[in-house]
Amino acid sequence: LSESESSQSDVNDVIENIFGNSEDEEEVLPPSGRFATSSTATADAVEEKVEQTFSTSDSEDEEQLLNEKVDVEEFSMPPGFVSDFDLMMQKRKKQNRRRRRRYENADFISDADDKIHDLIERMNHAAQADRESNVAQKPALQKRKLLPYVLSQLKKADLQTAFIESGAVTAIAEWLQLLPDRSLPSYEIRTELLKILQQFPVLDASVLRSSNIGKVVMILHKHPKETKENRVLAGRLISDWARPIFNLQTDYRSLSKEERQRRDYKTNTAVAKKMKTIDDDINPGPSNVEEESKPLRPGDKGFIPRARVPQLSTKDYVIRPKSNVDASAENKHVRRTSEFEFKLRMLKERMKRKKALRAVTVSIEGRKMD
Repeated sequence: LSESESSQSDVNDVIENIFGNSEDEEEVLPPSGRFATSSTATADAVEEKVEQTFSTSDSEDEEQLLNEKVDVEEFSMPPGFVSDFDLMMQKRKKQNRRRRRRYENADFISDADDKIHDLIERMNHAAQADRESNVAQKPALQKRKLLPYVLSQLKKADLQTAFIESGAVTAIAEWLQLLPDRSLPSYEIRTELLKILQQFPVLDASVLRSSNIGKVVMILHKHPKETKENRVLAGRLISDWARPIFNLQTDYRSLSKEERQRRDYKTNTAVAKKMKTIDDDINPGPSNVEEESKPLRPGDKGFIPRARVPQLSTKDYVIRPKSNVDASAENKHVRRTSEFEFKLRMLKERMKRKKALRAVTVSIEGRKMD
């Protein structure tokens, strides 16, 4: 295979792994309702043990190195010489300073982590309870009861990154997945959580792969009983998540008319300023608008006594000028004469003409002589 074909196959494998294929209709999450596996738990435990070991031994190692430090002033060293020991101590001080700054906000981070962990646990318990109720053919209401609290927490913009790193996306995917009887979750749950996912930062491929949120949203996007509005939301999410995989930065199709005009105006304004500077350098003219509009006459500065080829305008017209036409006068409907009225008017005119052809009676007394 060529290099382009191999890269295209790799991208297709990533897309299929994240969003699934068209034949994938089964439930994508395990029925246990836990988002962490045993391997991840073991890895977290090992990482925590290593962190504790290094954090406790930092001060001891530093004291031991300070006690064993050799006085370099006894030896004659060239000016500007820095030993490896001094470099190592400077690096250790920087690490301690960085660790000290991180520990200053440890209380806030710990409180936020506790709240996020509690939220994820409650979401998992509610999802598990709804699955059990659905299997028992009972109303699944636990997620619906917990929805207002979940939305109030997930809408906190300052904690969205922490939610993603803590595994809240997996809990959201568990809430959006199909129930055991292949029915959709509540309409409010689907709509609100899809809107929350749009407010989150763009998820990378590792989060999409580990949380299975891409497959769940793809199932909602293709489900025949899903509403049109939610299908549009799911399609936008899939497009936003897939664009970084194809190295696409901006989706111009999703821009509104106002945003597109704003981008064009910013771009064209910079180009117009640049072109105006070039024109001013080549053809310097008066700054007054009235003087610019006034035509040059023979004897004026800049007048050329010959015909010239019209130059192409470098202006970019972005803002539409306001219309001077009165809308009220323009919208007035001119009443058209019907055929009956036209014939009636013509009949009256003929009657008038017939009356004028009659003989005029002359009064002997001189009446109506004026």
